[in-house]
Amino acid sequence: MMKPKFNLKQSQALRKQHEAGTSVGALARKHNCCWKAVARAIKRAGGSLDLLLHWEVSAESSRVRHALARIKQVTLAEKLSKRNNGKLPSPGWLLKNYSGLYNMIRNHPKEFAHIKQSRIRRKFVHTGMSKRPEYRTVQGHHDWIFKSRNLNQRRNYRGMSFFDGWNPDKGGSWGVGAKWIIENLGKKPKDASMHIVNHEEGFMPGNLEWTSSRRQSHQQLHKIVAQLKNRVTFLEKRLKRNGLSIHK
Repeated sequence: MMKPKFNLKQSQALRKQHEAGTSVGALARKHNCCWKAVARAIKRAGGSLDLLLHWEVSAESSRVRHALARIKQVTLAEKLSKRNNGKLPSPGWLLKNYSGLYNMIRNHPKEFAHIKQSRIRRKFVHTGMSKRPEYRTVQGHHDWIFKSRNLNQRRNYRGMSFFDGWNPDKGGSWGVGAKWIIENLGKKPKDASMHIVNHEEGFMPGNLEWTSSRRQSHQQLHKIVAQLKNRVTFLEKRLKRNGLSIHK
């Protein structure tokens, strides 16, 4: 930024404006110059500068700087939302690519209230419910279906439906699911686990029951045997259709 040299007439005019109550920062913005140049001009004209001048200018410039930064970040957020179907990208993506915008949204959420958020924040609906075993049951099945990296769990639960009212990613709550289980199935018995009656329907109200681990293992074993028998029957029919047989 250029620092213009004010002549004596201009310096006297700046002194009168400053003594009338106009701050040095306002005069600097009006003349598009550095506040130090205005201060030197006022001093050259015989004016007395306040001892708090430096702090006054610093505070004023800081407010202006933060206001301009907020406007800049809001404009950036609006551009990103237009590219993302009218919604802000996920917080993780913003933190990785636009950390300044991410921090501005966290510190000044009201500035971005007119822009839709792409992620629904999870809230604990029932205080203290997170420590109950029924809550951990709902949470565990949600993680097994959507986040598990265990091959056995992935094979058993991958692609299974999960009730939206209990799914935090769709505005639901694990606490609501735990409350439904307690009211309809009762509290978790000792040495029992949650059994999904029909895996095709998924983790849904009315498709759940408490059962012992041994009984659940037997049910899963019978299910695997039934699937193998159906597979063998299908292969036998296919071989018979082609004029072959697995029997000697």
